[in-house]
Amino acid sequence: MLDTIKLNHVEMILLVTAFAVGAVDVISFATLGGVFASAMTGNFALLAYYVAQSDSQSAMGSVVALSGFVLGCALGVLQRRGRPQQQALGLLLTTEAGLLLFFALYAMWTPHAAHAPSDHLQILLLAVAMGVQAVIGQTISHTTIVFTTTLTKLVGTIADSLANGDALGLKDVKIQSAVVVSYLFGALLAGALIVHNSDAVVLLPFIGVALLILPHGKPAPTESQPFNAPHPYAGIGVIVRMPHLRDALLTTFFSGLLCAPLLTFCPVLVKSAFHGTAAQYSLTVGAFGLGGLLGATALLAVDATRDRRRLSSWFAAGFGLTLVFAALVPWFWCLVGLLVLAGMSMSVTNTSTNTVVQTSASSHLRGQAVSLYMLAVRGGAALGSLLTGLSVTLLGIREALLINGTLAILAQVLIGRHWQDTPVPTAPDTQSSAGDP
Repeated sequence: MLDTIKLNHVEMILLVTAFAVGAVDVISFATLGGVFASAMTGNFALLAYYVAQSDSQSAMGSVVALSGFVLGCALGVLQRRGRPQQQALGLLLTTEAGLLLFFALYAMWTPHAAHAPSDHLQILLLAVAMGVQAVIGQTISHTTIVFTTTLTKLVGTIADSLANGDALGLKDVKIQSAVVVSYLFGALLAGALIVHNSDAVVLLPFIGVALLILPHGKPAPTESQPFNAPHPYAGIGVIVRMPHLRDALLTTFFSGLLCAPLLTFCPVLVKSAFHGTAAQYSLTVGAFGLGGLLGATALLAVDATRDRRRLSSWFAAGFGLTLVFAALVPWFWCLVGLLVLAGMSMSVTNTSTNTVVQTSASSHLRGQAVSLYMLAVRGGAALGSLLTGLSVTLLGIREALLINGTLAILAQVLIGRHWQDTPVPTAPDTQSSAGDP
């Protein structure tokens, strides 16, 4: 267990890097051609939109950001490999600060021109820095800032903590909430500086990360072990051959693939179908968040011994049904109510499948199983944004949501029927944890 000093240092890393991410996202989107340097889900959606519009210049910015983020992740993993964790964190933070400083100096002394090579270099520098930062988050066992994932994790932790009376879980909620607030503060401060045409805005991300690498006095002596993580693919074959876990992961993946794009393309729906304003779009996002909280609260009434598979399958299918109705309703206020139901469905589905995964996997496979669950949540949403972006451009927003909702219902019914027929493991830790043959 982390001691007090180390825990505070980890929390500081989370808060400061979240601040940097918020500032980077606003800077890259507002000044570098509508590109996200850290939010890859948004970049997938934008890339699909730009490609469908034959806007090659804008699409190139998204491609550069995606490539830079992958490069940053690879660089971070190589720097972390074989080093003690504290040393690896120091090297990673120094690398990120150097990249952000290079970006700030280059941006301040280079004339700005939209879609110019200088813009692409700035996007690349920011994306590589954010890829390195993603490895920092993984190293300290925390995730990056993603609105849908963070909301799910928050409400899931709240529900589990209250149901189990776990005070430590409530502390995790406070940390997660503080990280989100830090992200929003970084984004708000960067936005305010951009509105006032301040060139100093490019220094914000660097200043935040630089605070972490300044000397903080002599640390307490601790025994550090090299960060030699097991092979990332170890045990995956075993997990996917377990019907109970495989169907839980498929439920989450198809829910993200077909239903999560509802929130991503909600502004398109509000503007195109209902001719709404920014205030109405904000109302729909708030309704979705309210639904997530209601779903978490409703889970408090569920018996801890109850099989969560049926609950997850029904709400996953219900999530698809809300997309069908959202594509058909002619009144805006009906859409608001449907988004409350959508948020509730997503919260119950993801929290329930996460519970199944963590309680069903053996202790030797639990880490890989949870990693696959996170991959299903994020990967499904990212791929869904890309595919839905293409269908929205080709068919229209209502038609695309109608197709997504119908396919989601069919997929969840088929997966759910098979899932209910699989036996529930009674002693997870006694299951075989052998590697792939």
